[in-house]
Amino acid sequence: MAAADPAQLPVWQDRVVEGWTLHISQRLLDEEAEATTRAVELLTLQLQEIVRVVPAAAVVELQKVPLWFSPEYPGVVPRAEYHPGAGWLRDNGRDPAMVKGVEFTDIRDFEQESRRMPNFTLHELAHAWHDRVLPNGFGNEALQGAYERARAAGIYERVEQRFGDGRSAQVRAYAMSNPMEYFAESSEAFFCTNDFFPFNAQELRQHDPAMFALLQSLWGLPQAAPVTGPVPGDWQAWQHSGSLWILTTADGVDLPEGVRVEQFPLLVRLHRDLFDFSQAAADGADLRFATASGESLRYQIEHWDAKSGSASIWVRIPEIRGAARQELRMYWGNPAAKSESDGTAVFNEANGYRGVWHMHETVRDDTGAISSSDTGTTGVAGVIGAARHFDEGRGVSGGEEIATLPMGAEDHSTELWVRAERMNSTLIGWGNEQGQGKVVMQFRSPPHIRMDCYFSGGNVNGEKRLVPGEWTQVVHTYRRGEARLYINGVLDAENLDRGSPLNIRVPARLYLGGWYNNYDFQGDLDEVRVSSVVRSPEWVRLQYENQKPGQLLVGGPVQAGSEFSVTPERLVVAENARVMVTAKAGG
Repeated sequence: MAAADPAQLPVWQDRVVEGWTLHISQRLLDEEAEATTRAVELLTLQLQEIVRVVPAAAVVELQKVPLWFSPEYPGVVPRAEYHPGAGWLRDNGRDPAMVKGVEFTDIRDFEQESRRMPNFTLHELAHAWHDRVLPNGFGNEALQGAYERARAAGIYERVEQRFGDGRSAQVRAYAMSNPMEYFAESSEAFFCTNDFFPFNAQELRQHDPAMFALLQSLWGLPQAAPVTGPVPGDWQAWQHSGSLWILTTADGVDLPEGVRVEQFPLLVRLHRDLFDFSQAAADGADLRFATASGESLRYQIEHWDAKSGSASIWVRIPEIRGAARQELRMYWGNPAAKSESDGTAVFNEANGYRGVWHMHETVRDDTGAISSSDTGTTGVAGVIGAARHFDEGRGVSGGEEIATLPMGAEDHSTELWVRAERMNSTLIGWGNEQGQGKVVMQFRSPPHIRMDCYFSGGNVNGEKRLVPGEWTQVVHTYRRGEARLYINGVLDAENLDRGSPLNIRVPARLYLGGWYNNYDFQGDLDEVRVSSVVRSPEWVRLQYENQKPGQLLVGGPVQAGSEFSVTPERLVVAENARVMVTAKAGG
């Protein structure tokens, strides 16, 4: 390609966004104004996250990196890219002023790329940090050595890549392209969420502890303590263990062979009939879960009541296969163990969650993204542990400046358990009160669910007649041209391309039990979730069958042993008398 003609170089309009200078091509503003405006909104959200999570001293340096919005180049795949040298820019007909800056040509695909890579701006700024700030730039010896060791160890040869639409594949990690991509990809996981495994800081710390420690040094963070807690094969300190079996055969939840449900939050219920609470810490702090091969699994204890002998725990399972019997290991009985219960490790953007409310004593979003304010709801027994009771004028608000909910016509799912006492009320609403700008789930008369998405393709009118006073699980999924409503794990109604696409604006609002602080719901809510993916029919059915009372997906812990005894061994029972017999069966 010929060198750039200065007379043909684009004209730029400059803006300051979160401390960064953004140069926007005038041609984009003239010819693709709507897409450019949307891209600026999304860029702003990514920069806001960078300011929150990256050390302040590093942010000051990153804000010196200029950002450029350019039109697409003929024959070149649109992308975001850092430009380390002016020579390449001149040789390829681009403005050499962009040297040492980040250029975005994926303006039309900005929203789609944000679903796949939640903060690809950080990836490119990490390249700038590598080049502009680290000793010896792209030749940094520490990074070169770390890359060579990781490549030799083969720990990135086959990892999961997620595409932001519920699909994934096993591939060689992009981080292994070269030391620069290794640093940028690892930095995404360290501070935010990556689209390749390891997806977040916790997984990076476990999978590649050497790189985790190096990133702390290179980004100017204090060194953390070594990784604690169990690693594969490190279970000797636990006095008790057992196997739980996930059944997707006819004996449990019958899923067809070939079905794969990934990164699923499995509900494990413990009861004193099958689990001796006296063997574990009083608050369950020593509880751990692992795969059959001993690899630790992330979990969250929603409720633990040793006195009554009941507990509810969410365990994140990497993959549940159809027509299978899968083993899940549980460990307990280690007085020295500290709790590793962590809702943000089970429910986060990596498995599609933007908001999760277990509706326990303190109403909070367990993804940690949305601040929740409870206005007068009260505690009641729920489907899973406790739930919240709503009366008119009482509800829960997630605020009016939420930047993390799905936006535009992005894929999403909204779900909850409801036990309604009165019809014609709102269960949950999020978005804004403007054309095609909201997702509102209503309980209408005669008793059914209606999705009011402001005359958009998200609207669905349920057909199944619900029974007031009974617990019902409701799931609404939306993808452009497809809106579906599920009741108790079964498809109830759908809208296939009737109405304009949703156009949810950011910042957004969220309310439970009403809309815009007008709380009109009377009844109970439990396990409320908003996701940035379309949950599949198999996922919806699996979670209903797992969460409902009397579920058959996963059993209680089975300990090793062959002992069998009955006490007393012999007895005589008088007519109409009652006696207690105790049986013990090991294993």
